[in-house]
Amino acid sequence: FNKREYNTHNQYLQILLAVGIPGILLFVSGLFYTLYVSMQKRYFLYLVFLVIIAINLLTESMLERQSGVVFYAIFNAFLCLIAFIIPHSKLPAKP
Repeated sequence: FNKREYNTHNQYLQILLAVGIPGILLFVSGLFYTLYVSMQKRYFLYLVFLVIIAINLLTESMLERQSGVVFYAIFNAFLCLIAFIIPHSKLPAKP
């Protein structure tokens, strides 16, 4: 019984317990910043993804497992690339 590792089933509480108030403030501010920018620039696919992740983190410590980290990292990077990087890159003009 003592050898099993348990988690809080709430990623926000897990971060608060692991790294304290500065860690949770940094995590939540990063999440809110991306939500805010997504709403301002009207990137609804990225916005929906972030809202689903934010709600999921209330009921599961998703970022404590490798599969959750990989899922979040891949989709977040891909959607962030589509939303923020690609629209600002200058495409060569067609003759």
